[in-house]
Amino acid sequence: MALSKIPLQPGVYRENPSLSSEGFWHDCDKVRFKQGKPEKIGGWQSLTISPTIIGNARSMHTWRTNSGNIHTAIGTHKKLYILSETTISDITPIRESQALTNPFAASSGSTTVTVTDVGHGSEQGDYVTFSGCVHADLVDAEVNANHEMTYIDVDTYSIEVTTAATGSTTRGYSNIRNRYWQYFRSFSIRLRRWCLGC
Repeated sequence: MALSKIPLQPGVYRENPSLSSEGFWHDCDKVRFKQGKPEKIGGWQSLTISPTIIGNARSMHTWRTNSGNIHTAIGTHKKLYILSETTISDITPIRESQALTNPFAASSGSTTVTVTDVGHGSEQGDYVTFSGCVHADLVDAEVNANHEMTYIDVDTYSIEVTTAATGSTTRGYSNIRNRYWQYFRSFSIRLRRWCLGC
């Protein structure tokens, strides 16, 4: 059986279904066309970054600065990040920062910590960061971190720590700083607005 030449036009044509796109490439991945011929390009490479981003990525926007550095804004359904080469930074806007006195209530043997902040203005799934906590029954390093909040009411919410409380002390700590992070619920729309000013 004689071989037959099948002429295919360069480029990808998807205006019609594949069966009616005769003579055209209909679908490609990591392919470029050089002198009318397809050839393989690059591919995907795994990137390990620390810390791991929180949430599911909904939108990304990449740009290069005048000095040649590449940045990628990553919007998840919970946070906003900037990836600079291999360094990831949490740039989710801070809604409020203030000092609290005796805000924590912990029960012995429990990893759930109840936080009291009258009129905190947060919603389920928002994030808060504490610093300056010295607690008799909790591991300070675990409290002085970034936490996802579980909404209880307008004045209280709870956070989870890794190590269970060794007692039920509710007083004896002050000058605790907290920062409430703004929780974006439409990153795919707002991400480009953020990046236009970058």
